[in-house]
Amino acid sequence: MNCLGKITVLLLLVCLILPFSVITTQPCEAQYGQVVINANGTIEPATAPIQRIGETYILTGDVGSITIKKSNIVLDGMGYKMPGKVSFVDSLGNNVTANNAGGIFLNKVDKVTVKNLLIKDSQTGVYLEQSTNCVITNNTIVGTHAIVPGLQVTAAVFVWGGNNSIITENKLEDNYSGLYLGYDSQNTILKNNITGSTYTAIALWNSSNRLYCNNFVDNEVQVSVIDHCINIWDNGEKGNFWSDYNGLGIYVINENNIDHYPLSQSVDIHSVAPSQTVDPEQNPVQTQTIIVIAVVAVMVIAIATLSIYRRHQKTASLNK
Repeated sequence: MNCLGKITVLLLLVCLILPFSVITTQPCEAQYGQVVINANGTIEPATAPIQRIGETYILTGDVGSITIKKSNIVLDGMGYKMPGKVSFVDSLGNNVTANNAGGIFLNKVDKVTVKNLLIKDSQTGVYLEQSTNCVITNNTIVGTHAIVPGLQVTAAVFVWGGNNSIITENKLEDNYSGLYLGYDSQNTILKNNITGSTYTAIALWNSSNRLYCNNFVDNEVQVSVIDHCINIWDNGEKGNFWSDYNGLGIYVINENNIDHYPLSQSVDIHSVAPSQTVDPEQNPVQTQTIIVIAVVAVMVIAIATLSIYRRHQKTASLNK
């Protein structure tokens, strides 16, 4: 094999190896417990792994919990984790390990979007307290649990008051409850996977929401209606997919809650792609950085290879 052939083979090997180095990159462990986005836009602690670009707050690392007090913002998790157990150093310099720490808490805010998070093993996944016009989308919430089952109210997404919010394209898997909708909440719940809930997929109290194109699969109880609230379970054409639906007629929850158009097949909740789809098990920010480095490295090697080849050709011609 001549010099050019050897160089070409080397370059191909580099191009093959670099992508695998990107794929195997793993995110770091969570080192922050409680993080607050204040009403004035500041972040506490200031060293928390959150980058602010205008009114968008982007996670750059795993955290325990985030309380949002500022309206008109976007929190983009970028696929980072909010684990239920985190270790961090508190304001006094003490090493602290917190259990059941994960979760997003929206405190009486308006027009806040929360997206692209992986929340695991916490008491509550996303909590909306008297918040309006919010969007909770493209999050995976797994394993939320009640410390005292039967006495404690908790859910992957917990709504306590507030209107006109949209909860869509989320995966709510293996939680105590998938959704809790209470205290005069009036919101839209569509295109979510709610599976494996150990208590109930949805608990309803004093609320009137619209729910359609959701998948309710293998939950201990599909819907728990705590009072006489009336919710709408279709959009006039499509209802929801129920794993216990017998395929005949309407799906009756109770006399005030009826799905008139239950679906015979499960819904693809991402058939309309969100603004950004991420793999929750992979760190996109870190991956993008490495890809850039990899591309630059390949370019440098290609330029160096071309230079060496030209010198070789020039030397060969002089020696003739």
